[in-house]
Amino acid sequence: MKHSHDSSHNGSSHNGNSHALLPGSPPQPNSGPINAKLVLQTLARWWHIATPIGLLLAGAAAFAVYATFIPEYKSTVLLEIKPPPALFGRGGDPRQSLSNQEAYLKAGIVLEAALEKIDIASVRELSKAKDPLRELEKRINIERWGRSNFYEISYRSYDPKDAAQIVTAVTDAYRSLYGSWENQGQRSRLEHLEAMLKEKRTELADIQERLRTMSVESLEQGGQLGGGMGGASVTIPAGLVELEKQLSSLRNEKLSLQIDKQIAQERLKDLPNSYSQEELDKWLEQNEPAIIQTRMRIEATEEQIKQLEAGIADLRRTTVNPESHRIYQSKQRKLSQLRQNLEELQAELESVRQRARKERLEQFKKYTADLIERQLKSYELAEQKLDLLIKARQEEYEKAKREFASVAGTAVADRIISEMEATSTRMIIESLEKQIESLGYQSQAETARVASEAKVSSTPVELIPIKKMVAAGGAVFFIPFGLALLWEIRIRRISDPSTVEESANIPIVGEIASLPTRRIGTRNGHSSSLWMFEESIDSLRTTLMVDADIADARVFAVTSAVSQEGKTSVAAQLAVSIARATGKRTVIVDGDMRAPDLHNIFDVEPDSAGLAEVLSEECSLDDAISDTATDNLDVLPAGQLRCNPHSLVGNGHFEGFLKQLKQEYTYIVLDTPPLLAAAESVMIAKHADASLLCAMRDSSRLDQLRKAYHRLQKAQAHPVGVVLNGIPTRHYAYRYGSYAYSKKR
Repeated sequence: MKHSHDSSHNGSSHNGNSHALLPGSPPQPNSGPINAKLVLQTLARWWHIATPIGLLLAGAAAFAVYATFIPEYKSTVLLEIKPPPALFGRGGDPRQSLSNQEAYLKAGIVLEAALEKIDIASVRELSKAKDPLRELEKRINIERWGRSNFYEISYRSYDPKDAAQIVTAVTDAYRSLYGSWENQGQRSRLEHLEAMLKEKRTELADIQERLRTMSVESLEQGGQLGGGMGGASVTIPAGLVELEKQLSSLRNEKLSLQIDKQIAQERLKDLPNSYSQEELDKWLEQNEPAIIQTRMRIEATEEQIKQLEAGIADLRRTTVNPESHRIYQSKQRKLSQLRQNLEELQAELESVRQRARKERLEQFKKYTADLIERQLKSYELAEQKLDLLIKARQEEYEKAKREFASVAGTAVADRIISEMEATSTRMIIESLEKQIESLGYQSQAETARVASEAKVSSTPVELIPIKKMVAAGGAVFFIPFGLALLWEIRIRRISDPSTVEESANIPIVGEIASLPTRRIGTRNGHSSSLWMFEESIDSLRTTLMVDADIADARVFAVTSAVSQEGKTSVAAQLAVSIARATGKRTVIVDGDMRAPDLHNIFDVEPDSAGLAEVLSEECSLDDAISDTATDNLDVLPAGQLRCNPHSLVGNGHFEGFLKQLKQEYTYIVLDTPPLLAAAESVMIAKHADASLLCAMRDSSRLDQLRKAYHRLQKAQAHPVGVVLNGIPTRHYAYRYGSYAYSKKR
């Protein structure tokens, strides 16, 4: 026999690639385990099982959500927040100030102040929370009505009374703190405005003095203003007046901006002092765990001291010379130790208080400092823009002054411009006086007003948690599909040739169309599916016949990794194809003596003698062989197995049996048992000239195929490659065409 089909050649000639991996070696990491194709295949394979299970689980999850659902009640307060007063028609950007209030309303200092007014133990959601402050921050909601001054503050609770109580407490805490902040800001504004008013009055006095000096000099010069125009009337250019007004307005706006900036800087600097020390200490005593624990230890120590002192007093009353008694001395020593411990605990408590106070102040400072720093940054940017505008207008103003002086004369121009500056300064003074008066009134008004108080709701936010039920049910519904996908990834079914060739590095020698439901070897009832099946087998036979490596092969073993992978159908139709194409005597042997099936395919009597009887020498080969409806094709059924098939195949009779068959038949096709289920399959296949390993599309597992192929290699059974069964007729026609069928029909 010239055939020497080794594994290395298999990997090159049939697989068509040049990498060094042997056939059946582990898959290469060239693609992920999950892809769209695998997901679609999983859905197609498992939907009829996963869908009802998913629906049951989804229903159970939705019911669990409904059963454990506790309705929540929402209470809302409508709050009107007044922005800071405007300065020179500008102010500290009221829109920016109002937008910051959303952050102020949820600031830690406000929520902590609100918690002080709430009995946390009586509020279900807060008492069960590890951090009541974080739970309050999560449940409180702030919404601004468009760009108005109104804010809707709402809170959701399991108890409608708690919802109203808590949202009211948060609102009151904010109003108190915001009022103190704004009052402090208004006091700072008043101080800055009064200082500015004083400065402007001084500036006006200087201008008026300069005008008097100019008048005296004019009288001394004979009433002449000087300059080229003499005593004629002078018209002041409109552009100069407009530039002076613009420049004055820009400077006033900058002064206003600087006031806001200074107030913000002062507030940032004075943040720790903005927190009431008394309120902070009160809150820490009630809420800081370290303080509470240390105080409890102090109380326990004080109680022990009282008990010891009472015991010592009893000993003194009831005992003569108690100082000499051992119990008295022991109690005194213990009392001394406890007093020392008490002093240490008190010192520790003070240390804990200071540390906690510092931490809380730092938290407050961080909350508020971030907001103020953002304000300062916006003020700095606005100030830079104003500086550029002032510089540009100042240059235009100076140029206009020079042009006016060249026409009217320097003395006239100076006097007129000074009068303009005096008028502008008087206007600023009047504006400052009005601002100071307005701030005085506004400092007495409310900065935050409750427009609508909290009401106890009688209706929960939602009667049935439909969204949560849908979300829970939807999430659980896909669990069976996820498990199915994991199972498919684990078993890795063979869905196409690339799965075998790329992942297992095993060559594909043929793809077989789905087997139609008919007897093999008959000519009745031709259909498209039948022609496709026969054509695919003919294609496999042609591939085997023209392969130079197995050109002399006469014995073909057809096997599979496990049962139900189509090996018997392939073996039977391959034998039919060989007999028809070559016209030479061909025999097919049913080597699967455990679960034979060829007798059904070729209409052989089920109780007739076969391979088992031939190998056990109970009958002759001629008596066991039956003819078929196909010319030049005979069949040797499995027969009746009465002993272990290993003893029949392994006693040396099988090799002699094959020699006898070769004398009578040109081609022999062996239908073997599954490789992984029956060990005798390898012993049968090793006597063949070439072995074909069958796999069923969308059913066979890649790991089982790899193990089976490896066994054939180790047994030197000359594996040619894999025959992939079960290709849908439509897919086969799409990939290879249907010319033969069209022609025959």
